[in-house]
Formats: sequence, structure tokens, C-alpha cells
Amino acid sequence: MKKFAIVVSLFLFSVFCVSATVVAQGNIMTDQNGRQYVDGEVIVKPVSSVDIDKVVKSRTRMGSHVIRKSHNSGIVHVKLSTDLSVKEAVDNYTKSGLVEFAEPNYVYHTDVIPDDTRFGELWGLNNTGAGSCKNDADIDAPEAWDFVTGSSNFIIMVIDTGMDYTHPDLQANRWVNTIEKNGVAGIDDDGNGYVDDIYGIDTVNHDSNPMDDNGHGTHVSGTIGAIGNNGNGVVGVMWDATIMPCKFLNSGGSGSTSGAIECLDYAVDMKMNHGHDIRLTSNSWGGGGFSNALQSAINASKQQGMLFIAAAGNDHMDTDITPHYPSSYTVANIISVASTDCNDNLSSFSNWGLTSVDVAAPGSAILSTVPGGGYATYSGTSMATPHVSGLAGLIWAKHPDWPWKRVRNKILNKVDSLSSLSGKIATGGRINAKKAVKK
Repeated sequence: MKKFAIVVSLFLFSVFCVSATVVAQGNIMTDQNGRQYVDGEVIVKPVSSVDIDKVVKSRTRMGSHVIRKSHNSGIVHVKLSTDLSVKEAVDNYTKSGLVEFAEPNYVYHTDVIPDDTRFGELWGLNNTGAGSCKNDADIDAPEAWDFVTGSSNFIIMVIDTGMDYTHPDLQANRWVNTIEKNGVAGIDDDGNGYVDDIYGIDTVNHDSNPMDDNGHGTHVSGTIGAIGNNGNGVVGVMWDATIMPCKFLNSGGSGSTSGAIECLDYAVDMKMNHGHDIRLTSNSWGGGGFSNALQSAINASKQQGMLFIAAAGNDHMDTDITPHYPSSYTVANIISVASTDCNDNLSSFSNWGLTSVDVAAPGSAILSTVPGGGYATYSGTSMATPHVSGLAGLIWAKHPDWPWKRVRNKILNKVDSLSSLSGKIATGGRINAKKAVKK
């Protein structure tokens, strides 16, 4: 790597996808198809002419109430009475004709595989062929940096476990809500519905502190935009960036549909109504079943010109046959990302799909930032995804006026074609940053 000292701390990483007992407001349950959901909650979207409070009172037993309503999409998160099951509620709402859809509040997990192997270099950015790796099996980041190294003029939202926004390799690249920072503590100074959201929000604990208590989101953020050329730690795909964390996954790496939707709603509102130029969301998580509500929220982000870059999943399966959400939704602004190893092979854990997975990026044994100022090596399509998010950022840094479609097309049309990916994913290739930013 060009002039960068890579520091690896002794950080013992525990399994992310642990069997948590509580997500958001309720206990986790599992349906007959193995999909997890939050007990005692549903998500509905009323038809436009119906008042949601009347729907809640008329279709469920006393004690049910609205937790949150999205003003952008009209999607409503409902807490059920204790004697009403999720299945009963979904059936009642669906049969009523008062809603467009009703569904469980599905649970999602980080798409990462813990790996305690330490590497002293960022092979995904610049692979020198050390050890058993293949020379140049990387995204050609140093070659891309000859053209552009990043920009802080727009925002990348990381929807994840939060971010350690005090990390020495991230602090200068964090988003700051200056209205709230310079405002009155305890007051919603910018009128967006969140008090003191200086660095982002936390939809798990329902506050405005997206500090990472897991590690996953900080790792993802470092791959996107750890500060470059500062003589410290690692470097992201972007040397300069503005990263806005939205925490919807808890300390165990689990979160719900409602939390993910709130993050997307926050991104849409902050761009549409408050002038914050959010260009994309980076989404290294997956699970649950098909959700009309989440798909609708992703579509709303598309309408605001954002890309939705998503991990393809770590189940070693064909997602054309068994979809993985959210990466398998057919919303046009999604880029679904598989993982490659340091020999340009599809990672052993990675999902694939000729029509459902778009592109691959390095995701095995990736070194990046972790909370507390440290560094660690993780593997997963979670680690591949931020490489693509960072590349999208580089393209926008060079071409700030490009719409999301043009950025997406550039990423997918300028790959390194690999025999290991041929017939496996739509592009048959791994991203190449130099090719994507050269012209």
C-alpha cells in the first residue's frame, strides 16, 4: 500500500449472530419457515383514505396502539395487545381491506463471519501477493487514488450497529449536525423529530446516540472512509468522506424491520426537508422474509436519488432460488454484493445469484476499524459491501452531479471479469476502482 502504516490490535471478536432474546420492543419468535420476527408487533400500510388510529382500534383488541408512523411512506409500526398473536393481527388486517399490506416485524442480523486471523495489510485495496494470496486480486484502489481520493461534500449513511464516531481513524470523517451541535441541549433545534442528533440516530434505544456497542458498524465505516494519509491505522476506499451512522442493530447484531425503516425514513427526511445531501445507504445485514414495508422504504430512498448497497448474505446459497433480503428486492437502486477472497475466488461463505446478485468485492479477512480506537479482521459479505459503497463515493467525488443510475451503471460496467464469478453473479466480476473513476 502507498505510504500507509497498518496497525492491528489484539481484539478478540465474538460471534455477531448470537441468539438474542430481545429486539426492539418484543421477544424474538420464529415462524414455520425459519424467519425470525418480533412478537407482539406488526407493520401495516393503510390505504390512503383510512385513518390509522381507527384501523388499530377496529381491527385489534383493546391495548393495541401505534408505536410510530412514517410521514414519508405512510407505513405504521403497531404494538399489539398481549392476547393477540402476530398471525391473527396480520390475518385481520389483510382481510379488512383497510390496508395495502400487513406483515410481521421481521428480524435482521449482521452479514459477517468473525475471523481472528490478523493481516498487516489491506489486500482488498492493494494485493501484493503476500502469503498465499494472488497478486493484484484487489480493487486497484491506489491506482484510483491517482484520480480522486474522496470528498466530504456529500453524505454516506451506514445503517448498522452504529459507529464509534470518536475513533481516531474516523472522527474527522464523521457527519456532524451543526444545528444540533451548536444548539440547545435537550431541544430538537432542527425540528426533525430527534433531539440532539449530532452524529446520527439510534432506533434500537430510541435516542440520538449512534455509538457502536457491537463493532460491526465501525468496521464497515472504516472500509468506506477511514481517514487516509494520516500516518495512523488503516485507510478506507475514500480518504475523505462524511459518514452518518444510523444504529438499528443492537449489541448482539440483531434488529427489526421497523428500525431499518426508521433509518431510511431519517435519511429521506434529512435530505428532502433539511438539506443534507445523502447519496447512498450502506447495508451490511440481512434476514427475515419479504417485507413490503421495507421494500417501500427502499423505494422512497430511490426517489430521493440514493443508492441502496446491500450484502448478498453468507449462507453459501443461490439467492435466485432462495432470496436474501434486503439484497434480493428488485428495486432499481439496489446493488447486491457478493464476497471474494484474496485469490479472486468467490468466498466460501458468500451467496451468489446470476440475476439477484450484481457484483463482488473483497470480503474475506478484511482489516478495518473497531470501537475503542482499535483494528480487527472480519470476513463476510458485510465487509464486501462497504468496498462498493466507498467506490460509489469515489465516483460521486469525481462526478458530483451524476444521478444514482449513472453511478450504479459505472460500478457494474467497469469490473474485472473473473472465471470464478462467471455464471454466478450478474456482472461476472469484482469491482475495479481505477476503471470506474478513470474517465
